[in-house]
Amino acid sequence: QLEQLEHGLFMKFHHYTTIETLALILDSRKIRFNRLTNVDDMEEADLYGKYNIGRFLYVSCWTTNSIESIPLWNMYTGNMKGVRVSFDDKPFYYRKLESGFDYHIGFPGDTYSPLTIEQI
Repeated sequence: QLEQLEHGLFMKFHHYTTIETLALILDSRKIRFNRLTNVDDMEEADLYGKYNIGRFLYVSCWTTNSIESIPLWNMYTGNMKGVRVSFDDKPFYYRKLESGFDYHIGFPGDTYSPLTIEQI
């Protein structure tokens, strides 16, 4: 198993949060997404700033860094008293999104999503 771990076959993604938010996640069995314009890192929302599309995009912030991050603990766990929740890095089946004139949407390069274009 160590060899598989070193080759990234068991990679996880992690979410830093407060104890209170963990209780809400466990109670509802849901992860809350926020509007991109409401995230702490405004540069992320600015990527789509030209079109102001950030108000239509919802995100949940995670990291794949297996090394604990003091800055993330400090920012998101409420006085360093929270938790780091971890999941397998590929919990969903992803499909390649194809650009289509029917939807007036274009996708750069190879874009994958757990939702089909019809569901989006």
